Amino acid sequence: MKKIYVTTLALIMVGALAGCGKKEKKEEADPTAAVRDDVVEFVDTEFKTIRTDWDEAVSEYNMFFTGDMKDSKQFAADLKATTIPKMDKFLTNLEACDVETSEAVYLKSLFQLGAEKQREAMEMVVSAIEEENSDYLTQADALIAEANGYLESFNTQLEQLSKDFNFTINE
Repeated sequence: MKKIYVTTLALIMVGALAGCGKKEKKEEADPTAAVRDDVVEFVDTEFKTIRTDWDEAVSEYNMFFTGDMKDSKQFAADLKATTIPKMDKFLTNLEACDVETSEAVYLKSLFQLGAEKQREAMEMVVSAIEEENSDYLTQADALIAEANGYLESFNTQLEQLSKDFNFTINE
């Protein structure tokens, strides 16, 4: 009786291990699905849930330059009190987004680099206002240009991935 029990248990364990092996082979056999699923999960789900802080921070930053805000000292205070903390929260949440494939990791890094440059520009504008140094505004403009380059690369890369791996991103 013991031999039957041990043999049955051994067969069950071998069957369980064989099932695990088949799953790994299936994932290896379709890397396209892994990339597609990872990118779509990142952009359509994870990124969308944290994007509000980024949108608000960028909008608040742009208000000053579109003429909606006239008092530069108040603008610097608002950047320090609310806008930069929103950007920090966004960057922390972006860092926490779990991506696995190299394509999704690269995509995430492009947006992260762009947002980090935007944050640096915000800090530079605060310094420009507080120290009344217009050279800092020139540096902030350069940081924004660099940020825009990363964000454009993000969009280009996302578009290319959607073509290469046959998926659509919901906007």
